[in-house]
Amino acid sequence: MNYVKSQGTKVYRLKNSAKMLNSIGENEGFIYPMIGAKALYISLMTENKIKFKTDEMFIVPNENINKYYFIYHLYNWFAFKHGISGLDNEAQRLLKDFLFSDGNSKELQLEDIYKLKDAIKQDKSAIEFVIKLCRNTDGAKQALEKMKSNGSAKL
Repeated sequence: MNYVKSQGTKVYRLKNSAKMLNSIGENEGFIYPMIGAKALYISLMTENKIKFKTDEMFIVPNENINKYYFIYHLYNWFAFKHGISGLDNEAQRLLKDFLFSDGNSKELQLEDIYKLKDAIKQDKSAIEFVIKLCRNTDGAKQALEKMKSNGSAKL
């Protein structure tokens, strides 16, 4: 979190953040820049200010954070900061609409289809990164435990 803050991204630790964010269709973690009613809601929630535009930020619970869930969001934040396609507001909105609605792609224009494709590709990349990290980290811990208890381990 300190690294994120040092790069100019605000981090808010809020009680009941999941409940508050779910009411507007968002999740804890990395929040993309917003405009409009959602930006107003989030600015009131985080800064007690009336603003119709917000910068990117992290909103996380006051409690412990699942490290793999956080790493997924950190990966997306890092890609966003480096301008990777599929992480702009429009692409992410299309992805959420596609995932949480009827997923009717027949109404999409060609440009929107490409944006959606980029958003899916980026989401898949973030998930694969977390899976690899999990396997490497947890796999190493399991091998170490086997070595301690059995005297050896197959790697």
